[in-house]
Amino acid sequence: MLSEHDINAAHLPSMQAALMKRRSRLDEIIVGRLYRAAQAVFRDPKEVLREDLAIARNRAVLPEQIVATTTDLNTGLFVQLSGPESAKDGELNLTFGLKYCQEVTDAMRRQKWTKIW
Repeated sequence: MLSEHDINAAHLPSMQAALMKRRSRLDEIIVGRLYRAAQAVFRDPKEVLREDLAIARNRAVLPEQIVATTTDLNTGLFVQLSGPESAKDGELNLTFGLKYCQEVTDAMRRQKWTKIW
């Protein structure tokens, strides 16, 4: 089961329900790691640069809104937290789900790679 030590109490019931419904596909350890990484990416732009072969990190800054997304590269599970920069963890909007395909462009090499789950 997910823990309040890993997941904010405001988001815990909905994530727990999704885990129970999709038990065969989801793993609490992966989900907890994705959630913590999304929180870190939301709070610190430098977290996007962290090299990790298991988790893809993305941070978009929109007018008065930050969107932090972390994706498990093995399963396609993702956690997305969004809200104003001043929002506390429990006030952030949560999106949690499974991706089927993701394209990423390498700005340095001008190459695009596609991951299909």
